[in-house]
Amino acid sequence: MLRRAVAAAVLAVILPCRPAEAQRPSRAETVARLDSLARGLAAGGRTPGLSVFVLRGSDTLLLRGYGYANLEDSVPATPRTVFRIGSLTKQFTAAAVMQLVQEGRISLDDTIQRFLPTYPTQGHRVTIRHLLTHTSGIKSYTSLDHHDINRDVPADSLIAVFSRQPFDFPPGERYLYSNSGYFLLGVIVERVTGQLYDRLVRDRLAGPLGLADTRYCFVQPIIPRRAAGYEPEGGGFVNAEFNAMAQPFAAGGLCSTVLDLVTWTRALFSDRVVRPITLETMTTAARLNDGSATRYGFGLSIGTLEGHRRIWHGGSINGFTAALEHFPDDDLTVAVLVNSPAVDMARFIGSVTRVALGLRQ
Repeated sequence: MLRRAVAAAVLAVILPCRPAEAQRPSRAETVARLDSLARGLAAGGRTPGLSVFVLRGSDTLLLRGYGYANLEDSVPATPRTVFRIGSLTKQFTAAAVMQLVQEGRISLDDTIQRFLPTYPTQGHRVTIRHLLTHTSGIKSYTSLDHHDINRDVPADSLIAVFSRQPFDFPPGERYLYSNSGYFLLGVIVERVTGQLYDRLVRDRLAGPLGLADTRYCFVQPIIPRRAAGYEPEGGGFVNAEFNAMAQPFAAGGLCSTVLDLVTWTRALFSDRVVRPITLETMTTAARLNDGSATRYGFGLSIGTLEGHRRIWHGGSINGFTAALEHFPDDDLTVAVLVNSPAVDMARFIGSVTRVALGLRQ
């Protein structure tokens, strides 16, 4: 017995506990690190303000605003500050489309000419699936040199601008991010439902889930707690260039809060928005004509972080940057909203998620 005890003691010295276990931070340490990251971003001169929500299971690790939602009136940013979310809008649009698919009113294999009979497809067969997965080859209107973001134009007029452009590639041949595809999806869901896009989001998505601060981000209406957007200049900030909000439409026109975005994500992944089989389709990487997989589903990017399954999207629009990430196997959701385009959002939210997952920096 004594010999065994001595041997065990020697092994304990030679083989200490596994580093991952020894170095795993406590909850208090995790919260402190997350808060430090957010404070550092707010104090670093890259943005006037930000809101952050980190939810792991039912445990709120961080829910705070930092800096200012409005510099001119010194209004602090809070978790209820309303920011433009840019391309995070796409997952709402995709969900609306998939609800209509479930109802049998749209098929993923429908060609867009079923709903837009005059659209010049230039001999190509473009489907709803192609639009959802950025594999249509339709040129993104935001990539055109003469695209003017300062002018509200009717949908048909904007479609006429990009529909005349040559396709970037035959549908299904490649993945190339296209705001035009999601603009067209917005027009299609309007025609199928007979509702304007903003009302459709309100009635089908935001309203039923209690997302009181998620709406179309029109310029004219008074939106309580709305953040102002800024751009860096000369060591400080100036108001962001005006963006006519008819243009981002179903590709990037919504506003929200970190509270609403986390609530939205949890609802989406708990089958309260679409059926489980539909969500599986939305969160499966699309395949190209040659069978190779992209890293994009329907309005959602698909990937991993050190073996942790990751569903995410970013957003950027004049004066604002956004990110929303969900790790379904870890029950972790992270939302970050910022009122400046100068933030390296991928780096910041990458640091936040690594801390929340207990990974090494």
